[in-house]
Formats: sequence, C-alpha cells, structure tokens
Amino acid sequence: MSTCYDDRIYVIGVRETRTEPRATHLSFLTTRGDFPAILQLPKGARQAVIMLTANKAGLDGPGSLFAEFAEDLFDEGIASLRLDHRVPGNCVQCAIDALLALQFMDDEGVQDVALVGWSFGGAVALSAGSVARTVHGIAALSTVDVANCCVKRLQSKPILLLHGEADRVTPVEVPRRIYSEAQGSRRLILYPGAGHRLTEVKEQVHQDLRKW
Repeated sequence: MSTCYDDRIYVIGVRETRTEPRATHLSFLTTRGDFPAILQLPKGARQAVIMLTANKAGLDGPGSLFAEFAEDLFDEGIASLRLDHRVPGNCVQCAIDALLALQFMDDEGVQDVALVGWSFGGAVALSAGSVARTVHGIAALSTVDVANCCVKRLQSKPILLLHGEADRVTPVEVPRRIYSEAQGSRRLILYPGAGHRLTEVKEQVHQDLRKW
C-alpha cells in the first residue's frame, strides 16, 4: 500500500513578541519551517508595505533602509511587515512566504499592499507580486534576475526599479531587461557610482521610495 504525503504548506500559528513601542516581532510557524518578521501596524491602517531582504542580510535591509522606511510609513498611517527567509536562496519558497504574509495582512484588514525587495528579495517581490491579488505595486532594489514569466504576469501592476550603476553583484542589464519586458506602468532609476547595497545614495533611495 502506497503512502500519500502532503507537501503543502500551512501556517500553524503566529507567535508575537512586543519588544518595541511601535513594532511587534513575529514568528510565522509553518508546516515546513518557521520564519521571522517585524510588524508595524498603526491603528486603522488599510495600506501596507511588505519588505523582503537579501539572504542573511537581516530584517533592517541595506544600511537600515527598511527599518527607517518602516518608521516613516508608520507616521503616515501605513503598516509595514519586514520578512526574513525560511529557505534562503529558493525564490519559489520565499515567494510562498511572501504570500503567507499577504494572507496575514489580509486577515488584519489590509488589502492594499506594495512589495519592496532588495537584491534576492527583489526577485521574490516580483515573483510573489505576479500572482498576488492584493499587491498593487512592486519596488525592486538592486534586484537579481527573475524569470521572464513573472515579469510578464505583472501586467498592469506598477514597477519601480532602483539600481546602482556600479553594482558588482547584479549588472544593470538585469533591471534594464525587466524594464523592457514588463508590460505595465514602470520606472527605472539608475544611480551613478552606487553599488549593490545603495549606501552611497541611501537618502535618495529613501526619497524615491517615499515618492513612489
């Protein structure tokens, strides 16, 4: 008699730890491993930004960009959720984590979400955003490459691509290809002299994200 294994992933629960006045540390407990996150949820928020970082880069993003951006969003009444990876380097599994986070935000009454990803997180944001109904925009910073099918499925969702011209990890040809193949509203901003972490132009990146 054969044995049938269920390889689908479910959220068993979410463990919450309040360690800061405006932030709650979460641990998503799933049937295929756990992953941490930081939630900042202003009272009555109906919009949110989910931030996805690179492998082992921490929840604050490059040069603490995500942490500072989350504080600005909170002041404007916009929620944020910063995610780490359950399976670093596996874009499909990390996109599933982003979808689980989107479901969590939906349960909190937030159905208007933008995804912001840096480096590997940029590819995850583009992948998850291509299939998620509540995602209404994607910003990819210093993104690594992503499958053509994900880019083409984005269709009408706005895309913002931010990239350093001196990036030695991901060449500028990657965001240029994504820009050329995307079919909807999109914008590509290149920063002269900036590397993969964009620390040389951190304030400008911050402003460009806020304007977007």
